[in-house]
Amino acid sequence: MFRRFQSLPAFGIAAVFLAAGTGCIKKQAFLYPLPSPGEEIVVTENIQDLTVSETTSLDILWIMDNSPSMDPYLNLVKQNTALFMKNFLRNKSLRWRMAMLSTDFSDKPIFGFTKETQLNQRSLAPADFFEAAVAGLCPGSNCKGSSIEEAFRPLEKALTNHSDFFKQKGDLAIFIFTDHDEGIEKRRESMFQVKEFAQHFKDEMRRLRGPDAKITLYGMFGAVDLGCDSDADIETDGFSVPYQYGKIPTSPAPSINADSVPLKSPLDPKLNILATVPYPAYSGQPKLTGSFRITQGRYGQFFSQFDHQIYPLCSMDLGENLILATKSLVKKTVNYHSYLPLPYIPDAKTIRVEYDNKDIPGGLADTGGFWYYDPETRAVRFPNLDFVLDRTSQIQVRFNKKPSLK
Repeated sequence: MFRRFQSLPAFGIAAVFLAAGTGCIKKQAFLYPLPSPGEEIVVTENIQDLTVSETTSLDILWIMDNSPSMDPYLNLVKQNTALFMKNFLRNKSLRWRMAMLSTDFSDKPIFGFTKETQLNQRSLAPADFFEAAVAGLCPGSNCKGSSIEEAFRPLEKALTNHSDFFKQKGDLAIFIFTDHDEGIEKRRESMFQVKEFAQHFKDEMRRLRGPDAKITLYGMFGAVDLGCDSDADIETDGFSVPYQYGKIPTSPAPSINADSVPLKSPLDPKLNILATVPYPAYSGQPKLTGSFRITQGRYGQFFSQFDHQIYPLCSMDLGENLILATKSLVKKTVNYHSYLPLPYIPDAKTIRVEYDNKDIPGGLADTGGFWYYDPETRAVRFPNLDFVLDRTSQIQVRFNKKPSLK
């Protein structure tokens, strides 16, 4: 990688002497910049040399529904999460950790947040450990968790009580298995709305994991609009309809034509369409009659804020869908990052990035920026290079050296 830097307006002199054999042989001195605090340093780099591959770690959080309505799905979940682990563990070079929560807010974390219950690539018999944990959610094949299924409050509690799990650098995947929508809005003590919580969670992940961390959500939902025949109902304004992932009715309460709510998928399950086409490409929505508004379900609102994939919990292809999820997760562990290491610790407020003789705005991509300074790696990082017109051109980073502490 070609890189050069200079300090303006002056530089110091350093002489280097090498020893050979048993005697000291004086070698010719060479010069390199020794900037003083306040001097501007300019680092120049070829655009094509900014991007390198970095292998990152992967954390997986499972949020599993252990309410009584999950009994019909229990064996399917057990068998296919075991299939997921079998395929996941084939990747011997992957650095990973896992943790598990239930949808019963009163439950303690199932595993993964303490030293005694940690599960990672160094654990002995991780597949057996994981299968035992899933089976333990419903002892004796009888689910006895709270009938108000929640993912948001357990997630928030884990974030507060076990922040070390979330602090690690690397990507995060969250799997949610449930046959019911998020139940937090049924509770009078609900203190936040879904989209507000999604933004809060994003902000916390940026703070704890860094701006480059990827968050991917995987939902295995037993919803009628995903083709599942679920006994779980959504209640709104005294009116109940079967759980739908994508849409739920709101006031005024509508009348409903039972014939218009298919309890079986209108799609041939053998086509496995839902495994390759994430929601909302699926068009087989139940048709509700009456005068009412249609809004997204609570998981629909939450998932839409992140990179996500949705699958039917009732599908006999659940295992194949989980294998697809495995492949996508592993593929993401090798990320291509664009960054420019700096030769000295900068005074961060003085950093400027120039391309084609123009200043490039700093900040994260969703704020209109193209670069930010990462103090941990002492580098200017580029979330994207959309401003580049010619990859054979060069970029310059200008900054003042941070004064030494005395």
